[in-house]
Amino acid sequence: MSDHDSTSCFTRLNDTNYPEWALRMEAELVCKGLWTNVMEILIDTEGKADADVKKEYETKLGKQSATKMAEAQAEMTLRVDDGQLSHMRLKDLLEIWMDL
Repeated sequence: MSDHDSTSCFTRLNDTNYPEWALRMEAELVCKGLWTNVMEILIDTEGKADADVKKEYETKLGKQSATKMAEAQAEMTLRVDDGQLSHMRLKDLLEIWMDL
């Protein structure tokens, strides 16, 4: 069975079902190992020099795979109605999630 066949089914995002869709979409992305590509990169800055914070941020950003980010965006794009597609044109996955 291919990954596509095993994809769980739920109603696409429309103008009225965001809370339910977001919960299911997050679960779908978590199950596929893609949720970390949506979430913001968090860094504890307390007591750290700016250079160290920047280095840690760049390290974490570098660990995000462009392929995985594209997969997460594709999963989200396939799960929205046509009226929501304009949101999916953004490049930053967190921006997309927050914009929805």
